[in-house]
Order: sequence, then structure tokens, then C-alpha cells
Amino acid sequence: MIFLSIREFPILLDALSAKRGYYFLKAKSLAPDASGKWGVAKMPGGVKASNWGGSFLVIPEQSKNKAAAWAFVKYMLATKEGQNDIFQAVDYFPAYTPAYEDASIYDATDDYFSGQQPKKLWAELAKELQPVNTTMMDAAADGCIYTSVNSGLEQGLDAEGIREKVKSDIEAATAEVKEQQIQVLKDAGVWDK
Repeated sequence: MIFLSIREFPILLDALSAKRGYYFLKAKSLAPDASGKWGVAKMPGGVKASNWGGSFLVIPEQSKNKAAAWAFVKYMLATKEGQNDIFQAVDYFPAYTPAYEDASIYDATDDYFSGQQPKKLWAELAKELQPVNTTMMDAAADGCIYTSVNSGLEQGLDAEGIREKVKSDIEAATAEVKEQQIQVLKDAGVWDK
């Protein structure tokens, strides 16, 4: 995630996923007069890096030309050129780390972001990402983040109060599924806690 601020309104966005990169494009198009009033920085609180999102491609069994489709996937997702072409065209941040070697892209300053080098920061953060294991609870937790933050803001809670609200709301929303998943793991003999 990247912490951004336009005047006194801080915003947390996840800049490393395709769907979140979209918000940066939207910020520029929806608020062109705000150029130079935005900035990027690492997330506060000691969190190194986070990613929320991702994409995948499939070649259907019915495909008429699987070899060409596979060549396209390999080029677009496993070459510097392909990844940077996507990034330049639609702001989908590359997962293929050798793509970050293109200084003309990643060292470029961006006047909209106060002359900073946002893509350089994103590349640094992407290298710190750790794999995340997802569960059936993720969709419920994801929904709680937005509703709980909005509810906390409406209640006038401070940042710590909102964090506690998000935590308790997620725990409540996922409790039943969590117990079900633990039981499945116990039944499989892989839960030893």
C-alpha cells in the first residue's frame, strides 16, 4: 500500500495491484488541478509492503491456437518488455521483477506526485512482498475493512478506535468459517495447535 495525501485528507491505496493502480490514473483524471499536491510514501506503522489483488490468464481447452496464446502469455508476463508495455499502457504494475531495471520508467519523476519517483518506490516495495495464503474468510474480511472504516469515521473514532473496530468486526464476521476451516485441517491431520 502507498500512503497518499491530498491536502489534509490522507488516503491509503494499494499501488501494487492492477486494480489499485487504476486509482492513480483516476486521481490524475478526476483531479487534474491537484497536480503537485499528492505524494507517495511507505505505509506507516512498520508495515514493509502489501499487495491486494492480482490477475491471471488462462488458455481455454477450446482455443484454436494454444501455441500462439501461450507465446503471448509468456511474452506479456515473463519478459521485461511485455510487462513494461502493460504497465505503460494501463498502469498494471509488473510482477516480473526484472522489468524494474528500465530506468526510463522506474526512475522517472511524476509532477502529479510532487516530483517524486512513485514507480521507483513501488518497485522497491514489490521486492519486499511476501507470499500470502488466502482463505474462505478473505471475502468477509475484505468487506469489513470498508464498512468498518466508514462506520468508524461516522462514529468519530480515532485511528486506533477504527483499527480496533475493523479487527473486532472481522473476527465476528469470520468466526464461523474460521472454526469450520480449523476442523477441516484437524480432520486432515495437519492442524497441530
